[in-house]
Amino acid sequence: MVSCFIQIWSILSLTKCQDKRGRVFGVANRPKQQAVAEWPTVLVIIGVYGAFAAITLSHRSVSAPVTIVGLAFVTAWQGSLQHELLHGHGLRSRLLREFFARQALTIWLPFADYRNSHLRHHDDQYLTDPFDDPESTYRSGPEWQALPRPLRGILWVNRTLVGRVTVGPAIAMVRFFRTQLDVLRNTATARRIWAEHLVAVGAVLAWVVGVAHLPLWEFLLGSAYFGTSLTMVRSFAEHTWRPDVVERTAVVRSRGFWSLLFLNNNLHVTHHLRPDVPWFRLPALTDSLHADEIAADGAGRFRGYRDVAWQFAFRPRCQPAFPADVGHLPLPRVRRIRQTA
Repeated sequence: MVSCFIQIWSILSLTKCQDKRGRVFGVANRPKQQAVAEWPTVLVIIGVYGAFAAITLSHRSVSAPVTIVGLAFVTAWQGSLQHELLHGHGLRSRLLREFFARQALTIWLPFADYRNSHLRHHDDQYLTDPFDDPESTYRSGPEWQALPRPLRGILWVNRTLVGRVTVGPAIAMVRFFRTQLDVLRNTATARRIWAEHLVAVGAVLAWVVGVAHLPLWEFLLGSAYFGTSLTMVRSFAEHTWRPDVVERTAVVRSRGFWSLLFLNNNLHVTHHLRPDVPWFRLPALTDSLHADEIAADGAGRFRGYRDVAWQFAFRPRCQPAFPADVGHLPLPRVRRIRQTA
């Protein structure tokens, strides 16, 4: 009960963030003339938290791997829901949008930090730039040059789909927490965001451990790590650098299960062109905006995630260093180890 009151108070006093260029960002404005609720999204809210409750409460009747896989999928689905809610979709009430988005299933990433950084990511003129796009996975030229060879090799592995879903979450978490340590020391807003997030984490753990009696290691492995892995299946294909900013975003023409899991964010060109449009209207809009042609000329148009895996399961999709800083890098060579008698 106390955690609910603290979360509601933090929502009512939402903070804004300011980037190094002086631009201020907060919660995205909801689309004009939005209905009280968009029912497809309301059904997703019920589905996400209903599935989470069912998986955690039924863990004794299934094996640990089944529970872990179930938690991974529901956490990735919640990540897609958070993305929808932060753009002002689903519910007219900002209070309700924030309440449902702030439930900390991933544990390691505060929703307020994700919201603020994602809205900055939508300043498309800086898309993929490691200095100005907080969601860029590129390393700047100076950072790349300073890295030792083993770490460069790991980052090359992270550019393959298999690498992204196995070591990618660890890389993302380490990089995020290294950045957060500096921010927490110097920014009161960041300390407040983390205080609010820890309340949300406490509420989730109270349910998981105190009510459902789910082993903590199963929850952390399924939600925090493999939930992030599944989310990275989507983000892996979304952006690559091109000289023309318009061509830096891809389209994955997935249908059915994966489209529902990612709430059509795989139609990423369409989303960047019209972030004011809810997820269930993106497929029709993709055709009218000719998003396939835009993607095909740039970051790529894929027939589905099987197509992405076929091309990039073990082959880097792009280089780790920002091409505008270092130019084109050749693929690293794997040295053969001679066997001696």
